[in-house]
Amino acid sequence: MHELVSLLVFLALVAAPLVLARAFAGGAPWRDLRAYSITTGVVGLVLLVLLFSGVAGSWTGVVQRVFVTVLLLWIAILGARLIRLSRVRPREPAGS
Repeated sequence: MHELVSLLVFLALVAAPLVLARAFAGGAPWRDLRAYSITTGVVGLVLLVLLFSGVAGSWTGVVQRVFVTVLLLWIAILGARLIRLSRVRPREPAGS
C-alpha cells in the first residue's frame, strides 16, 4: 500500500511542472520558468523510473533523495516567484 500511495504522489509531483510549463508559456512573468519546469519534469520522470524499476540497486536511497530534492526545489522556486509577484503588483482595496 505504501508503494502505491508513494507512486501516486510521485507521479503528481512529476506531472505538476510539466502541466504548469504549458501555462507558463503564456505569461511574461512566468515564461523564464517554462524550460526549467520541463527539465524538472523530465528529470523527475527519469528518476522515478529508476526508483521504481529497481535498476538503482543499492543506490535506491540516493536516487530517492535526489528525486525529492529536484522536485521540492522546483516547488520552492515557484513559491519564491509567487511571493515576489505578490509584492510587485498593487493590491486593490477590499470591497471595490
